[in-house]
Order: sequence, then C-alpha cells, then structure tokens
Amino acid sequence: MAKQGRSMDVGFGVFKEHETDWVFNRTLAFMQENAADIGDCLYTARRIDETNGESWINEWEQLADRVFQQGQNSLRKGHPISARESYLRASNYYRTAEYGCAPSHPKFDKLWQSSVDCMITAGKLFDPPIKRIVVNYKNYELPGYFWRADLSEKRPTLVVAGGNDSSLEEVILWVGMAAVRRGYNVFTFEHPGHRGALHLYPECVKQPDFEKPYKYAFDLLETFPGVDERIALKGYSFGGYVACRVAGYEKRIKALIPCSPIIDGYKLFSNDSKDSVILKILSDRMLNKLVEKAMDKSPMRKSLAKYTMWSFGTPDLPWSEFAKFEAQKKFNCVNTLKYIT
Repeated sequence: MAKQGRSMDVGFGVFKEHETDWVFNRTLAFMQENAADIGDCLYTARRIDETNGESWINEWEQLADRVFQQGQNSLRKGHPISARESYLRASNYYRTAEYGCAPSHPKFDKLWQSSVDCMITAGKLFDPPIKRIVVNYKNYELPGYFWRADLSEKRPTLVVAGGNDSSLEEVILWVGMAAVRRGYNVFTFEHPGHRGALHLYPECVKQPDFEKPYKYAFDLLETFPGVDERIALKGYSFGGYVACRVAGYEKRIKALIPCSPIIDGYKLFSNDSKDSVILKILSDRMLNKLVEKAMDKSPMRKSLAKYTMWSFGTPDLPWSEFAKFEAQKKFNCVNTLKYIT
C-alpha cells in the first residue's frame, strides 16, 4: 500500500517501525516551542513495546498526566511561565497518546479532549492570550484559535489549514508560535474532516468544496480586532489541497502558501498503488488478509489508516479498496486553479 506523505528517510531511530519512529520524531520536534522535553520522551520511549498499541497509548498518557499535574502545581504556586510550558508539553503528550488510538478505541475522545483542554489553559497564560473561537457552519460549531500578535495595532493575519491527521493544537505549535513571534495574527479552525471536527461530529468528514466552510471562517475573521485586509492562507500536508481549493474561490486571500500544493488527491496518492503487481495478482480476500496481518505488526500505521478512512467518510472500507484511493477522486482542484488571483 502507498505510504501517504511519509518520507522514509525522516525519523529518529528510536523505534524500528518507521511510522512509530516518525510519530515519535513529530512529538519531539516541538522541543523548540517548549512543548516537549527530550528526557520525558526518551524515558517514555524506552518503556514502550512498539508492537503493542496499548503500550504506546498508556505510556504517553501516564507521562501527560504527570506533566499536567506539574502545571497545576506551578499555577497554584504563582509560576505562570512554568505552568504554561507544562500545559504545552501535556497537550503534546496527550495528543501523541491519542494518535495511537483508532477511532473505535475507548480512549480516543478522552485523550483528544485532554490535549485540547491543556492547550486552552496554556493559551490563557500567553500575552496576548490565545483565544478560543467557534466557526458556525451548517449545524456544526467548529472550534478554533485566534491569536493576535500585538494588541496595539492591526497586523497581517495568517490563516492555517491543518493536514490529514494533524490536531489543531499541533497547528498552533507548528505554525502559530513562529508566526506570532514574527508579527502575524494566527487563525485556524477545525474544518470538516480535521481531527477535532471528527471528534465532535463523527459525520463531519472531509468535503471537496472546502471553500464553503472557509467562507464562514473568513466572515468571522473579519469581525476580529487587529485584522485588516492583509490575509494569507497556509495549508500543509492535506491542507495543501484545502488551501489551493479555497484560494480559487475566496478573494479575501492576498497570499497563498500551500505546503505542498495538492491539486489532484487521487493522482498523488494512487501513484504507488495503481501499478502494484501485488494489487493486480492477488484476490481481494487474500490482499485483505495480508494487509491485516501486516497492520497487526504496526499498530501505529493501522491507527493512522483507520483514522484516514474515517476522515474521508469510508470507515468500513476493506483494505483492498482503501489501497485504490477511490475516495480521493473528488479532491481535485485542477479546474479552479485559474481562478486564483
């Protein structure tokens, strides 16, 4: 099966299985924002059996619980900076535990909510604070974050669209902090199919016409203090499709930063599988058995695959069908690129 967006030469070498090691590297990367500690992470990694999904989930959850309590203690003693950094780390660690859960796992929602709660608490300890906002779309109340760089004047605003399996709290850590340090306001929300949207509304899956929810998001953004016409849209991973699609319709965007630009999701993700000899010679039944056996040896990859199928609205798809990436044929903005101005 094709590996979605994972470079095989990017890892930390702590875990043998690539996806597990890549996720570990992803967690540790937030050291630069005081949202991870190498001692925390290496200690936890040594205790994990990477062939046992529950081991990953439990160890990261236990670490997050301890660090959260450190934050609580610091806040009670009047140390807001130490508290804030502990809450950021706890948010990241809860997110890492949740990442190992398939959507059917009993801790899937609880761990996500814990990560969110820690980020909200940390956000209140910044100056200016990170504000929690809500974009109303259809019958959904889609949460997000708005963070002003400076309360004294209007600043350019960066709108950020997250990727296939990212959390919104990662968006703040990956992009938000660096942008605010450089004088940009930051706005991001749980668009349909993004991780938080699915936790809150399991039926709120990815949709090709992302310009529709983003219209409501831009309408809301325009009402916020400190915002003017200088608005840029950045999308990373699957957010590269979201950004390209929205920019073809939304004229309030003055700069577009797709990282990377995805204009034909099916063509991109099916390249590795459409010419696969295995897919051509094996029956669906045999392929499903082989993939299931391989997935059982890689709990992290299985959780990612199960989550991805759910986010595209195909949670019960057999592995043989998932490998064809038919669900991604709708995600094509080739014909709307010419409208980007």
